[in-house]
Amino acid sequence: MPAPLDPNCLFRELANQAVDYVLIGGLAAVLHGSTAMTNGADIVPDPDAANFERLGTALAELDARLRVATEPEGVSFEPHPALLASVSVLNMTTRCGDLVMTSDPVGLDGYLGIRSRSVRFTLDGLMIHVASLDDIIRSKTAADRPKDHATLPILHALREEIEREGGQWRSLVRWISPSAPSRRARSASGWPIRHRRRTKRHGPDPAPAARAGRRS
Repeated sequence: MPAPLDPNCLFRELANQAVDYVLIGGLAAVLHGSTAMTNGADIVPDPDAANFERLGTALAELDARLRVATEPEGVSFEPHPALLASVSVLNMTTRCGDLVMTSDPVGLDGYLGIRSRSVRFTLDGLMIHVASLDDIIRSKTAADRPKDHATLPILHALREEIEREGGQWRSLVRWISPSAPSRRARSASGWPIRHRRRTKRHGPDPAPAARAGRRS
């Protein structure tokens, strides 16, 4: 049986291997404050060759398997860096829950652009780069799937709420024990979150521009 989503577990292993990535999709929306439920994580990795090496190591540590509809436990594969660099989308199940790696998310302009607009969250001591709410909305609009149709009104309402506050605050999320009482929403995986506390937005991340300069 596939493991339920444990975001802390996923983020911790990616951090252990120093993987550079941006979180996108439904879980990213939840961190911004969305009440829509999700049961997996979606990431866009830095396409640098050394980063794919680190990502391959992290996936091996996560016992990643290819997610296939006919195989509930997934299909074994070797997360070789060359394979990771050659695919646009990889759907996986891991010991920490479902994980999707995408190098070219629909409606967006690739890792460097997404990273430059991302918001940085500190979660259980880990710094996570999360796609901007505008990017999440753009991607879901372009994907045009039934589940996106259900989620987009929630995200548009969330953006309007943030704009009414002047755009000077974002969600502050921390993990809470699943047994702890919570008046807030729970994701489909059952982990509750606390959000909506006023705080200054982190400044823009300078890393992508610096990295682009080194590559040119």
